[in-house]
Amino acid sequence: QHTSFTWLGHATCLIQMGGQTFLTDPHFSERASPVSFLGPKRLFAPPLAIEELPHIDVVVLSHSHYDHLDLPSLRALARQPGGSPLFLVPLELKAWMQKEGVTRTEELDWWQTQTHQGLRYTLVPAYHWSTRVLWDRNQTLWGGWVVQSDHFKFYFSGDTGYSDLFSDIARLGPFDLSAIAIGAYEPRGFMKRHHINPEEAVRIHHDI
Repeated sequence: QHTSFTWLGHATCLIQMGGQTFLTDPHFSERASPVSFLGPKRLFAPPLAIEELPHIDVVVLSHSHYDHLDLPSLRALARQPGGSPLFLVPLELKAWMQKEGVTRTEELDWWQTQTHQGLRYTLVPAYHWSTRVLWDRNQTLWGGWVVQSDHFKFYFSGDTGYSDLFSDIARLGPFDLSAIAIGAYEPRGFMKRHHINPEEAVRIHHDI
């Protein structure tokens, strides 16, 4: 079966494998912010607009930070012709998603697997955190994703610092392709708890 990977910017990846098309952390808005007129602005437009995407079967979300969970993008995808994708989210995000109008949503804990039309989607740990407002810090889970068909295995790390958890994730491998997210990593003394640097990304690649 046809397998392809397209990077659409930041943590948004378009993957076609096992007869399905899925997205990681879709973000097509101009800013990563609760409002459209303030907040971090993207430097480059996505290479594809949402309306130019193929039909999306599944969307996997890693955590609730604004640069990974972009509500306007999720709502637009939920309205795609042919019906909403299945949104797979970490624990405690399902109720929030449904309240915001993204209703075809299922939530998973670490190491839980959801099978959809033959593909196996497993939420795996990451060394990170979550928040969207001042009072909800770490009230929802975060993680990465492993997606497996009978012939191909894909790993998406989501945001993460480096820890010993990747040797556990390796038990689901070996992986044919991994998308390992290097985030803002300086100053190292502060950012190492949030994002990996390039050297740590290589270490994760070897770990898994």
